[in-house]
Amino acid sequence: MWWRYIIPPMYGFVYLSICASTAPLKTAVIRLVWFTLTIIATAAFGYFLNDWSDIEQDAEAGKPNRVAGLSPQQRVGIAFLLLVCSWAPWIALPRNSTNMTFMVLQYVAFVSYSCPPFRLKERSQWGLICDMLYGHLIPIVVTVATFNDDHSRLQSWTFYAFLLPWLVCKGLRNIATHQVNDRSKDRKAGVRTLVLKMGPLRTIKAINYVILPLEILSLSALLVLLATYHLPLYAGFIGFLIFTCLKFSIWRVPSLSIRKRWFKFLYFMNDFYEEWLPLTALVVLAMARPESLVLIAAHFCMFPWLIAKFRRDLVVIRTNVMPTRTHWLTFGATDRSIP
Repeated sequence: MWWRYIIPPMYGFVYLSICASTAPLKTAVIRLVWFTLTIIATAAFGYFLNDWSDIEQDAEAGKPNRVAGLSPQQRVGIAFLLLVCSWAPWIALPRNSTNMTFMVLQYVAFVSYSCPPFRLKERSQWGLICDMLYGHLIPIVVTVATFNDDHSRLQSWTFYAFLLPWLVCKGLRNIATHQVNDRSKDRKAGVRTLVLKMGPLRTIKAINYVILPLEILSLSALLVLLATYHLPLYAGFIGFLIFTCLKFSIWRVPSLSIRKRWFKFLYFMNDFYEEWLPLTALVVLAMARPESLVLIAAHFCMFPWLIAKFRRDLVVIRTNVMPTRTHWLTFGATDRSIP
């Protein structure tokens, strides 16, 4: 489900914010429940609006669209219900100029991206920028602004100066990769994306040689800053890099073809954001507030797929470290990271 890719990175910053602020744990957990509702409803509204505005284009491209089968009254009713569920929790959540401004900007981005006469998704680089804003940058800013008090260092301009460049790179990589995968459907639907303008190979090269290195560099700088705030997430990042090197058999990558190397690393950083970041933040929080250990159990109950995926990754690592003869002969022959 789409929510498993949206909520965990935001939860990572929720846990960090709880650690950096002075709010009681009980208060923070109650806020988290309300915040989860607004996250899901807001994201669902964005997906719903996008499908609603794409009914004709999806029909031309032969792409399924779940909103197309609904009556106009049903569409309006669902949109209204999602809006209520998105905004009602803010009655209980702390409101300030930052999170309220960016919540409004989130909806402005939704409408600008999907709806005429703007429909930025069909306007090359503007669609890329808009998707990066509503899918990555704005939600994290809202999260930090909601769960930190005025005395938290995560509310400082210094923190935002390190945070925003990383979010820009992360968001641009994700939407560019998504557009590469959807290029044939976009071409049929007449959607002029940046990938169709640049070409998929040029886009992949830009991701691998420009965006991804800048993303890792900006994230590293952010983690160094957090370490000065006594939030040592860098330890989890180092563990993630070692784990990924073993999972990817990094010592054999030079033997892959150039094309396979281009596609192999497009998504690997997402594993850090969706799996390692929130768990590392939870460990840091538990070290600062031992009573928050219950949140670790709650996190795994909400995202049980984390355990199953970790087990699968360990099997892959064991095979890579102690490969059979067949595995050596077939290495790189099939790679799920290559579309």
